[in-house]
Amino acid sequence: MFRGTRSRAGAVLPALALVFFCFPAGGGGLPAAASSARDGADEHGAEAPAFLSRSSGPRAADALPAAVLIIDDIGYDTAAVRRLLALDLGLTYSVLPGAPRRDAALRLIRNAGAELMLHLPMEPAGYPQANPGPGAILSDMPPEAVRRAVDAALDLLPDAVGVNNHMGSRIMAMPAVLYPVFIRIRERGLFFIDSRTSPRSVGWMTARLLRLPYIRRDLFLDHRPRPADVRRQLHEMIRLACRRGMVVAIGHPRQATVGVLSEMKDWIRRRVRIMPASSLFLTPAESHARPARMERPPAHCHDDPSTGDG
Repeated sequence: MFRGTRSRAGAVLPALALVFFCFPAGGGGLPAAASSARDGADEHGAEAPAFLSRSSGPRAADALPAAVLIIDDIGYDTAAVRRLLALDLGLTYSVLPGAPRRDAALRLIRNAGAELMLHLPMEPAGYPQANPGPGAILSDMPPEAVRRAVDAALDLLPDAVGVNNHMGSRIMAMPAVLYPVFIRIRERGLFFIDSRTSPRSVGWMTARLLRLPYIRRDLFLDHRPRPADVRRQLHEMIRLACRRGMVVAIGHPRQATVGVLSEMKDWIRRRVRIMPASSLFLTPAESHARPARMERPPAHCHDDPSTGDG
């Protein structure tokens, strides 16, 4: 997928602090700050930094906008995984490396031919009361220990195409710890999707410095895990997709989420094309393209959001 040359931490890390003040924006708007510092905060995002692309080119006016829908925290409830796979929605599954039912969930996902990501545990601001689980990246780890932890997690999921963070509100705001994480992800030819668990995330700055394919999620489907709230977030997902042409959403294998996706799957299919997470990223040589905008939203984008299967 993305096979870049190896970077040397010692040569670049001293300059990292200067990036925050001196690195040019490349013509694109900076990401908006999140509205909450809590892990899992339900803030809605701005467009991606300019060095990434959400689209491979212009889209016909009557084409459906695209959505990437990632289900993370996979590895505990295999019954939920079976139900999600049966929906045949084209979901991407992000698996916790230390989860007790990881291998059973991986077998189901691989047999279905669905796309896999690593849900990398990272230390949150509330640690140790909030525990990210085994194999987590912790703030007191030296760089070599961080690299070993990332390698150990990725070795458990050799067919993962990318990584997103599990918790991690502290780590995502610590460039010195995040740097070796991103180095290893880049060296293994993968991409990173920022779950946006911290308004102080330096993910996009660090990724830009390293030329790591990176993007941020736009919304959570189920930060409030009640069916009415999940339906509301699905309507918001469609609204953002219609406005931008592409949206990135994250959900979890919760009862309310699985139930509402099952209830609304046909409604979703009529409004967006569910795409795998890897479709977000172009090759590094092409990645300076601006995110595409739909010249004219398709007719369904003007539907009353209170109507439909949901």
